[in-house]
Amino acid sequence: MALTDTVIRTATAASEPYTLTDEKGLSIQIQPSGSKWWRFRYRFDSKAKMLSLGTYPDISLKDARARRDQARKLLADGVDPGAARRAAKPGRVGKRPYRLPTRTRNGEIGGQTKKRLPTLHLYQATRWSNS
Repeated sequence: MALTDTVIRTATAASEPYTLTDEKGLSIQIQPSGSKWWRFRYRFDSKAKMLSLGTYPDISLKDARARRDQARKLLADGVDPGAARRAAKPGRVGKRPYRLPTRTRNGEIGGQTKKRLPTLHLYQATRWSNS
């Protein structure tokens, strides 16, 4: 059964997230906080995937259906819509996320150390002190 704007507007939050389905893979997920997220579920390379299309009052039912149709066109052309979205973001190709330098136990500033310092647990300390 196709969703209507009235059904979406009157949907209330529950203790667990739940979904109201539209058609052709489109659904809206109602969170316990009351937010309503549009989701498009599809399969690509025999794997189930999900694409977020935005939140409900910002993206209307008509707009969500249009975005779903665009994603279905990409699928028909053999393109993963999620990968196409990630590739369209500027500056994300081949870059790792920036990490702030951390301070080591020696007081030196650097990234993650290759060699981890051993930790002494309480049971090891009592066992070693008795022998």
